Amino acid sequence: MKQFIFTAGLAGAVLSVSTCIAQDYPARAIRVIVTSSAGSGIDIVTRMVAQRLSEAWGKPVVVDNRLGAAGIVGAEIAARAAPDGYTLLMASPMFLVGVSLYAKLPYDFVRDFTPVIQVGTTPYAMAVHPTVTARSIKEFIAYAKARPGKINYGSSGVGSIAHLAGEMIKSRAQIDMTHITYKGAPEVVTAAVSGQIDMFFNSVTVVMPQVQSGKLRALGVASRARSVLMPDVPTIAESGMPDLEVASWYGLVAPAATPQRAIAKLSREITAMVNSPEMKERLLALGTEPIGNTPEQFAASMKAEVVRYAAAIKAAGMTPQ
Repeated sequence: MKQFIFTAGLAGAVLSVSTCIAQDYPARAIRVIVTSSAGSGIDIVTRMVAQRLSEAWGKPVVVDNRLGAAGIVGAEIAARAAPDGYTLLMASPMFLVGVSLYAKLPYDFVRDFTPVIQVGTTPYAMAVHPTVTARSIKEFIAYAKARPGKINYGSSGVGSIAHLAGEMIKSRAQIDMTHITYKGAPEVVTAAVSGQIDMFFNSVTVVMPQVQSGKLRALGVASRARSVLMPDVPTIAESGMPDLEVASWYGLVAPAATPQRAIAKLSREITAMVNSPEMKERLLALGTEPIGNTPEQFAASMKAEVVRYAAAIKAAGMTPQ
C-alpha cells in the first residue's frame, strides 16, 4: 500500500501563494464542491456551513454540485483547482475507500488533497432481524459460528461502506456469512425487516426508526464512543473489537499546497461554528453528530480509515478496478 501522508502545507512550494493570500483571506467568493445532488445529506450540511461562513466573512460561499462517476468528477475538479483556498471539496468516506478500490483515478486523494476539518459524522449501527436470537455482538458471533454460511447480510453494493463493515466483522470474528447486494439503502432495510437478510450495517439514522418500532434489533454501534442518537446501544468496541469503526462523515479538504494560513483560518472558523449551540442542534436534527477537529486530527483519522478499508477490501477478495 502506498504511504499515506496528508500535507498541511508545502511551505517552499507555496511561498508566493501564501504571500498573496496574506491577511485578507478571503478576498473573494469561495467555492465548495459537493459530489452529490442538491437536497442530499452532504449537500444540506455543506449549505449550512457555507451560509454561516458567508455571514461571518462577508464573502459569498457558493456550493457547486458536481455529480458523476461516484464522486470522481467533482473530486477531479477540486484536485485540479488552484491551491489558493478558494476551492474546497466536501469529502466523505467513499473517497478513502476509492484509494484501495480503484486502480486508476484522475487524481490521488492522498497526494492531491490536504485536510481542513471534519464537520460531522453519523456512525453506522449493526442491526438484525428479530428472528436472530442474539442480543449482543458476542452472541451474534456465536450464533453465526454455529451456522456457517447460513447467515446473510445486505448492503447497497460491492465496495459500499455497509459492505465493508460486514467484511470487517467477518474477518475479525472469523465467521462465514453471505453478502447480498441491493439497489440502495431503502431496499436493504426492506429486506432486513421482511427477514430476507439476517443482518446489515447502516447509519444510525436509517437503523433507529426500525429499532424503535421493534422491527429490528440494534446490536452495536461502530464508533469509538456511543452515539448520542442511540445512547443505549453499546459500541462494537465494547464487545472486544476496538478497531471496528465505520461511519458516514462530512469533511472539508482543499487542493494540496493550499497555504497553511487559509487552512488554519477555515478550520478555526468552522470549529467555532460547529461548536455553537445553534449549529449543534441543527446538525443533530439531521442525524449528524458535530465534530470540528483540527486538520492534524482529521488527517490522522483518515489515515487510519484508509488502512481499515484497505484491509476489508483485501479480506473480501476485491481487486482494484
